Amino acid sequence: MSRSVLQPSQQKLAEKLTILNDRGVGMLTRLYNIKKACGDPKAKPSYLIDKNLESAVKFIVRKFPAVETRNNNQQLAQLQKEKSEILKNLALYYFTFVDVMEFKDHVCELLNTIDVCQVFFDITVNFDLTKNYLDLIITYTTLMILLSRIEERKAIIGLYNYAHEMTHGASDREYPRLGQMIVDYENPLKKMMEEFVPHSKSLSDALISLQMVYPRRNLSADQWRNAQLLSLISAPSTMLNPAQSDTMPCEYLSLDAMEKWIIFGFILCHGILNTDATALNLWKLALQSSSCLSLFRDEVFHIHKAAEDLFVNIRGYNKRINDIRECKEAAVSHAGSMHRERRKFLRSALKELATVLSDQPGLLGPKALFVFMALSFARDEIIWLLRHADNMPKKSADDFIDKHIAELIFYMEELRAHVRKYGPVMQRYYVQYLSGFDAVVLNELVQNLSVCPEDESIIMSSFVNTMTSLSVKQVEDGEVFDFRGMRLDWFRLQKLVVENVDVLTQMRTSFDKPDQMAALFKRLSSVDSVLKRMTIIGVILSFRSLAQEALRDVLSYHIPFLVSSIEDFKDHIPRETDMKVAMNVYELSSAAGLPCEIDPALVVALSSQKSENISPEEEYKIACLLMVFVAVSLPTLASNVMSQYSPAIEGHCNNIHCLAKAINQIAAALFTIHKGSIEDRLKEFLALASSSLLKIGQETDKTTTRNRESVYLLLDMIVQESPFLTMDLLESCFPYVLLRNAYHAVYKQSVTSSA
Repeated sequence: MSRSVLQPSQQKLAEKLTILNDRGVGMLTRLYNIKKACGDPKAKPSYLIDKNLESAVKFIVRKFPAVETRNNNQQLAQLQKEKSEILKNLALYYFTFVDVMEFKDHVCELLNTIDVCQVFFDITVNFDLTKNYLDLIITYTTLMILLSRIEERKAIIGLYNYAHEMTHGASDREYPRLGQMIVDYENPLKKMMEEFVPHSKSLSDALISLQMVYPRRNLSADQWRNAQLLSLISAPSTMLNPAQSDTMPCEYLSLDAMEKWIIFGFILCHGILNTDATALNLWKLALQSSSCLSLFRDEVFHIHKAAEDLFVNIRGYNKRINDIRECKEAAVSHAGSMHRERRKFLRSALKELATVLSDQPGLLGPKALFVFMALSFARDEIIWLLRHADNMPKKSADDFIDKHIAELIFYMEELRAHVRKYGPVMQRYYVQYLSGFDAVVLNELVQNLSVCPEDESIIMSSFVNTMTSLSVKQVEDGEVFDFRGMRLDWFRLQKLVVENVDVLTQMRTSFDKPDQMAALFKRLSSVDSVLKRMTIIGVILSFRSLAQEALRDVLSYHIPFLVSSIEDFKDHIPRETDMKVAMNVYELSSAAGLPCEIDPALVVALSSQKSENISPEEEYKIACLLMVFVAVSLPTLASNVMSQYSPAIEGHCNNIHCLAKAINQIAAALFTIHKGSIEDRLKEFLALASSSLLKIGQETDKTTTRNRESVYLLLDMIVQESPFLTMDLLESCFPYVLLRNAYHAVYKQSVTSSA
């Protein structure tokens, strides 16, 4: 695929990296908890320690992932009695492993996209993008290593699948891929070294960009002392000058994170170590600084042995193996004393810094960078000591027994207290700095740009407007500054979105022209992204609905008369009631767990997303076009093999049935905010969706229409879910005979599959 076909600005890399990194931490927590539970006899699933089931479990593990359940009744007979309990009690474990597999799929997809787009990575140029990219690779690597350390993983997955097959007559649909993944990643780093061959260019470029940052952060205490690092009084004449750096975020970047990036990163793209001296120097420096890395919490990774074991079987890597052995000896001999001297220096430096700032808190403004660097350096050294105290082959025990560690932590707490106490001092300083200097310079740069894409121009102008609008009065009034939107914009600009407004506007009025609609649809971008996001929103709303249902049941039991009164209020609100009055009633109803035509919490959440830079009319148009976008995108779901409707769960395998709730509730909230007609907009949605879905009825390509009937059912679900639409209206747009035939087809298919 050529670069012109797939542009970084169209892929929402900022959002994807942010979401996957956050999700990865959650996945690590879940796997860690499973590992700890399986290591504790009191918490381990009983099926794994029951003597009566021991032979059956061993048989499943030995044959994993293929178990011939029908031909081995004697060994597995004991499990027949337990199959229901196994399904119930191992589901949480099993589906955590399934989620790991799905996370892996999403990461691999994103890494492939990044490679195809030829994204530029340099930690000193596009810090956020590069950091999040490297963090994601480390999170992914850590996740697969932690997965391989759960010794009972085959037993858990195999037992669950056996119970599923005995209960439902077939393996769980995720089991073949999941079982193969477990086998493939027995030695996770070896497998990932093969997997990362296509990603070597992007990864090695990102890592080599650390050549100016990591060595500078990894200096000895004597070098720090000679440079009078962190000292405010070493040069009195410059004391009031702001501490600046061209690579500001890099100055307090975690040393632990950088060492993970370098160690794991160069293992995955190891070929560059043989061809690039800079890469080799970074690699060796990291190997000399630590003996082990923290994977997650108390899980550690012994770097030298693991790297040597991986490289020993690769032809021509004798030099790299010798490098590893030499670096291991250096780490064992000198790392302890080097870090000990750093802690000694930092105790003195932080004490001086805390003393000066307590006397002259105004220096927290210009010298804020020094404070963050000091806290970062001290944090790194404490973490290093804690990690290595029990995991380092020690030649000098004294290097790992620090009686003064409490003193260093005390000075860290003192500095942190100064920052919290004098936060307004720092805010006033930087509010004036941003609005009076940075904004002026940035505005001049924007004005002087002769060629600037429209999207970039909008974002840059937004930066200028944000900075110039800052004032000291906001600080004095205690206003909380929220720059999350600005940060994400910066991320987009870079251990940009292509708008579809013009196309959607044409599609909105062309739903009765099939040929024109087909041509316009081909011009839409990010179709899958919109549907995925809407589905996720639907899942969240569905979960919230379940929670509200439970709340309603509890309140109805304890305060039935009050709940019935609230319900009576809600059910008798005339449609013409003033919206403010109606929303008050809806808020009361929602708090009692009652479902409402208009979700007040969603109204509040979406209201907070309104932009001051867009007129109300434009926002209303965008809201209308969002519904158009979803409507015309529904047919693409039919080609997805996971879109099959399952009568057993009364939903679709990929949760697209949740779109019904998302569409109705988002439409109700959006057009309440924008004072539009909810009913009219949903009628328009139904017309567009019906027209689009009727078109796939004429398709002959089996791949495109493989789950056509299952997607047809979405229309019925949307109407059933909606208080604003009726079945009569649906039948005027979409023949009911097609829905009836669709239900018949999916139920027939379900029976066939079960048989």
